[in-house]
Amino acid sequence: MIERWMISEDGRMYHVFKNGEARVNGFLEDYSNVGYAFIHLYLASGDVKWTDLATRLTNYAISHFFDKS
Repeated sequence: MIERWMISEDGRMYHVFKNGEARVNGFLEDYSNVGYAFIHLYLASGDVKWTDLATRLTNYAISHFFDKS
């Protein structure tokens, strides 16, 4: 359900889901922990859907949290 309700098409995550609504932009830790969980779901199931989701989260996190300085 996380991939359905808490992650947008471009890879943005939300931190809170309450009363049927996702809100509050995710923190970097949200991206890393959920990406890690998706990789383990792939290892358990063999379904590449999970690696695709982990990649999408990683790409979003790099483009929005990486500081070049």
